[in-house]
Amino acid sequence: MNRLDNAGIINVCCCLDFPELHLKGNYDNNKFKLYFADSGLLVAMLDNEAQDDLRANKIPQKLK
Repeated sequence: MNRLDNAGIINVCCCLDFPELHLKGNYDNNKFKLYFADSGLLVAMLDNEAQDDLRANKIPQKLK
């Protein structure tokens, strides 16, 4: 994970124990989410049908 973060491919978002100032001292390293830094990589991982729907801005009804 650190290699991907250092390469700029992903952004790591750690879970805060308390959403207050001094963020560096109150986050949990074991709870995190990963986000693609480049949305093009995310789209490239989708199948062709999902890519076409995304580009045509077709959002499934269950997501609205």
